Amino acid sequence: MPLPVAHGIIGASVVAASRTNVTLGRDWKVILLGAALAICPDFDIFFIWAFNLNGDLHRSVSHSILFAAAAGLIASILFGRAQLKDVVVLASATLSHSLADILSSKMALGVRLLWPLPHRFRLGLCDYFAPLIDPRYTSVAVFLTRLFLVSLAELALFTPVFIAALLIGQASSKAFDEL
Repeated sequence: MPLPVAHGIIGASVVAASRTNVTLGRDWKVILLGAALAICPDFDIFFIWAFNLNGDLHRSVSHSILFAAAAGLIASILFGRAQLKDVVVLASATLSHSLADILSSKMALGVRLLWPLPHRFRLGLCDYFAPLIDPRYTSVAVFLTRLFLVSLAELALFTPVFIAALLIGQASSKAFDEL
């Protein structure tokens, strides 16, 4: 289960790769929006905690294709980008969260990608988050240290993906210029 660092960078990468002639100086707002949308499916954890809801709700509605489509549409309207391409890109940034959870869920609940259908998807290629919630580690200091280290590892792993997405966005505009 990736942490917000990985989810955010992947969502930002989706947006950056989709834009032609992308630059951080000009496109930072929509890139940041992609990162925020990729993190937002895990806000269901707050609602589960705040309203004392069943924990099985995690990775259901907010991790579905339907939620991603709605989030992409709403975000594109609110940010004045209500063209189909922008809706699809922002929905894809949101959906990247669920796909990353599917790939990395080994022991955790799978993702109800097709909510309201009950099936949960998980491939379990890795589950690097599981050691963080090991009940043997009851110390807050140990947990926070491990959380910090995993966040650093995600930053090191996914930042090159973001840089590659920026380069793809820049290269795509050069390819169109040559046509």
